[in-house]
Order: sequence, then structure tokens, then C-alpha cells
Amino acid sequence: MNKNSRDFINLISCFLNNKTPENVEYNWEQIYKLANMHDVSGIIANEIKLLPPKLQPFGKIKSYFNQSLGLTVHAYYCRCSVKEKLCYFFNKTQIDYLFVKGCEVCAFYPQPELRTSGDIDVVVRNEDYDKLVKLVNAENFDDIKITPTTVSFKIDDFEVEIHKGADVHTNYFSSIFDMCEKSGYEYKLDNYGALLYVLLHIAKHLKSYGAGVRMLMDVDVCVRSIDDFDEQKLMNMCKNSGVLKCCQMILSLCNFWFDTPVRQYMDFTENQSLITLLENCFVYGGTFGFYNKNVGSYYLIKSANGKIGVKERIKAVLILVFPKWDIVRKEYKYSEKHNYLTPIAYINRLFDGIFRRGKHSISTVKQIMSSSDESVLNDAQVLKELEL
Repeated sequence: MNKNSRDFINLISCFLNNKTPENVEYNWEQIYKLANMHDVSGIIANEIKLLPPKLQPFGKIKSYFNQSLGLTVHAYYCRCSVKEKLCYFFNKTQIDYLFVKGCEVCAFYPQPELRTSGDIDVVVRNEDYDKLVKLVNAENFDDIKITPTTVSFKIDDFEVEIHKGADVHTNYFSSIFDMCEKSGYEYKLDNYGALLYVLLHIAKHLKSYGAGVRMLMDVDVCVRSIDDFDEQKLMNMCKNSGVLKCCQMILSLCNFWFDTPVRQYMDFTENQSLITLLENCFVYGGTFGFYNKNVGSYYLIKSANGKIGVKERIKAVLILVFPKWDIVRKEYKYSEKHNYLTPIAYINRLFDGIFRRGKHSISTVKQIMSSSDESVLNDAQVLKELEL
């Protein structure tokens, strides 16, 4: 990483460790760009206040940071209000529910109101999903969107996503409600479960959109939230989930960046190429990164065999249009129950891709045809190192 990126990571580390930032010169314009990309401008603004006035930003950049801090805190309290309304909705309709990711993890932050979140994620039981869809439609929420596995809508202009089962890599949480503590209709994972959920969600993002720095911050605060942290217990859970190497890499990077109290499973000082790949992936997003939303590269990686040519790009388009049958069956549950309906599910998916997700489908095909060869191969190397 360059100096600006290193300073950016160090400022975040100071926030997580409750330390005063170093008294050095900062390129605030570049740091603001990074903070804005990762949606942590409020946290950086909070750290700026701890610096001597002569080292703080001035002019427009100072105003941008101050504005971000105010908006971050305001959004937090709006989110709390929406969360209360959701609890009322689920209790009224007698549907079991589980809040996951940002809206739960924020409680572990040194200052919860500074952890931003683009939406509120909720998990419901598979068997309650169809009932939920009808109830959501009956409530007349704003901007309702329904897929076979997710219902999204807005409450007070705040995005809500309700998932049919756990939204993570692997099926470790396929019976997630059996792993939770219950209070009325609300379920909660314990802190180890919340940590593993974040790790598996990162694994899923790395295989699709890519992941960002804020996700690693979530890992750090989850680890610190556990008294007498039993790392071997977590490793056993990671091993059982099937992504042990990936989890060890993520935890090692957290330790390297933030001094997260976990073992260093990888010696990054002796493997500069590996740390460069990982830092590029999380800080700059790589090709299919969190900021570029380059889903096309995900399909290119699937088709690549050490090179990216016309043949690989055409193959990637075919993988997009005609994925493996188990993926289609998972998306269209009626074909999972009745195998003979699988061809109908493929046709259904094709029509959805054209008429319901047309803009997204066209964008993905364009990304497949235009993504940089070198960047795609670098991202493929990251996934190989993570054993994903």
C-alpha cells in the first residue's frame, strides 16, 4: 500500500484500539476519498479531532469530514427507529426473525453510532418466507422488491433486506435458528456465531462483489467483544464451515492491520506478494471489488485457466446465462422439490435476467467483455490463496 492508504488504515486502527493517531502529515484529500469509498468518513472525522489543530484538515475537506460525522450519527438513530418498527412488525405477524451483520455488529464498536450501514439485514425461516412476502405486500411498504430468496423495501427511506435463510458462503448456517437464543419471536446468535457469520459473509463477498475494510473492522470488534476469547473454538467452527484457510487469512490481516487479538496465521513479512494481493483486494477492491461492483469478473474467474481470451470471455457469458443446475434449483425452489421442472427454471431465470434484471445483466456482460486480464488473474490468485 502507498503512504495514504497506510495512514488511512492506521487511523482506523487507532479508533479500534482507542489510541491517539500519530502526529504526522496526512494527505486529507486522498484519505477522504478512501474513507468515503469504505463508508467510514465519520470514524476518520472522529479521529481527526484527536490531532493537533495544525495537522487537521482545513477548508472544504474539513467541512466534508464534519458533515460526514453528523450524517453518520443521524443515520444511526434513524436506523434504530426503523429496527424498532421491524420488531413490532415481526411480533405482530408472529414470524421468527434474526438481525444480522451491521445492525447487530455495531453494538460491539467503541462508538456504535459511528458504524454506518447501508441497510438492515434480517433472516427469517425458509418455511415462513412465502407468508412474509404476502404480509410485506399487505403493509404497503415503499419500494418493495421480491426475489425467490430476498424481500427488500424501505421504511422512512431506510433500506431493509429480509433473507430466506442465512446469506453467507457455505451451508453452515442452514439451521441458523437452532443455533440462536430466543426471546419472543426474536433470535440472536452468540458472539462466536456473530463472528463466524461475518467471516462467512466476507467469504461470499470475496467470491462475488469483493470485500472492503469495514468488513474487517466488523471482524475485529466481534473478536474483542468476546471475554476470554477461545480461538481454538472459533477455528473448529471455521473448519466445520469449510472455509478454514479463508478465515485464517482474514483474521491474520486483521491482526496485521489492527492488532486484533488473534494469532498471526500467515507471515506477511516474508510473503510480500500475498499481502499485496490481499491489501489490494480489501483497500482498492480489485477488479470485482466492493466499489466497482464488477460482477463480470466473478464469471471470468470461473472460466479462466491461467489466461483471459475471447474463448474465456464467451465461456463466462455462458456461465452467467446457464449456471450449474444446483444453483438454479436453489434460486427457484419449485425445481428443487420437483427435478423435472429444472428446464422450466432455466427458462424462468432467462426471462428474469432479461425483463426483471435487464440493466444488471447487460452491465455484467459488458464487464465480462472489458475487464482487465491482469486484474482478473490477480483476483483469481487471491481466491486460490483463500481456498475459495
